[in-house]
Amino acid sequence: MRITITSRPVVSLSGLNPSYCLKDSLFTLIGSPGGGIFWGNGVVGNDFNPKMAGSGAHKVYYQFGTPTCNRIDSGIATVIDTLIVDAFATDDTICIGENIELRAFAKGGESANYSYNWSNGNIGKNVFESPKSSGYYYVTVTDNCSDRYTDSVHVTVHPKVVADIVTSPIKCYGLNGFAEIIPKTDDNYRITWKTAPPYIGNRLNAAVTNKYFANVMNINTGCSLDTFATIPGYPKIKAYFITIPREGICLDPFNPRLDIINQSVGADNGLWDFGDGTKEAYATLSNPSHIYAADTNKYRVKLVVFNSGGCSDSMEVNVCLNDSVYAFIPNAFTPDGNNRNEIFKPIVAGANEYELIIYNRWGEKVFQTHNPNLGWDGNYNGNPCQNGVYLYLLTFKGKKSITKQEKGTLLLLR
Repeated sequence: MRITITSRPVVSLSGLNPSYCLKDSLFTLIGSPGGGIFWGNGVVGNDFNPKMAGSGAHKVYYQFGTPTCNRIDSGIATVIDTLIVDAFATDDTICIGENIELRAFAKGGESANYSYNWSNGNIGKNVFESPKSSGYYYVTVTDNCSDRYTDSVHVTVHPKVVADIVTSPIKCYGLNGFAEIIPKTDDNYRITWKTAPPYIGNRLNAAVTNKYFANVMNINTGCSLDTFATIPGYPKIKAYFITIPREGICLDPFNPRLDIINQSVGADNGLWDFGDGTKEAYATLSNPSHIYAADTNKYRVKLVVFNSGGCSDSMEVNVCLNDSVYAFIPNAFTPDGNNRNEIFKPIVAGANEYELIIYNRWGEKVFQTHNPNLGWDGNYNGNPCQNGVYLYLLTFKGKKSITKQEKGTLLLLR
């Protein structure tokens, strides 16, 4: 019998890298001598596929020879962890106009080479966005080795709160009106007026001409609107004036003139009532004056003003006139036709009873009147009186004073 002894072949396996990224790629294995077979996780023919093998350490074998006379060599193929990414938003339900931060956390693969690319064009692990509508945001991470990995995050964007504002018709200053906020959708709303204290409700009743701020919150979405409403009103109207002399200081009968400094505001028209039956139309920036008769010692000045909306205001001031009677009596006159000093007429102030009588030197009455505005022209019965000395008798009385009488002489010169 003849026995043949064949030595076992020397077999080696090469071509394995120290580590592989989890990627769908083929890496050629080298076996020596050639013609043997490879097997193990991820082995496809003469190639190694890391993705097919999966992450972890895998033993790869190479066998050469006959079934009864062969040798095997092996090596370790290490596939690093799968590259994955987890994407989320700091708030995935927002109101339009708000900002969010999109964040991505990758693991596995080559961490030193992570690159994040977002579907909105931004690059980076964390990016900011102000979404205009609901939708998905996608982030793809690569590491220059593993297969890229994509994750998504959905963001819901609620529409902005829109509301109409209705107010009361324009009213006079000092009155109350209303402002009402009417949201344009049928959701549930909470409307808070920023008054002191705050008022909750659609309609606010408050003073006109003021601006009122409010917050309109959609209870269903949590979105809100900050707005304001001005309740329409006419500007403030104020009747105000100062008298000269001031109230409480009486006018002098010799100078019963009242001056008024008008300090009214917001008035377009009105009426002055001086209390003695005299009235005068109001004029803006006009400072009226009035001269009173001396027959009454108490008056009441009233001003009523209006604006274009019919709003009004008024003010009243008491005016007093000293209850004193003063008389100034000249001692001569010259009725010679030269229009100078032609009339003898005493000046009496503050009297409501008056009588003047003129006598000639023989005691004959040549003139008499009860009218303080009427004087003697030097004639009697239509004829000029002679030059000379005449006697006068003046009787007068104030409203509250006693009757006074003045008598004396006067000289008539032609």
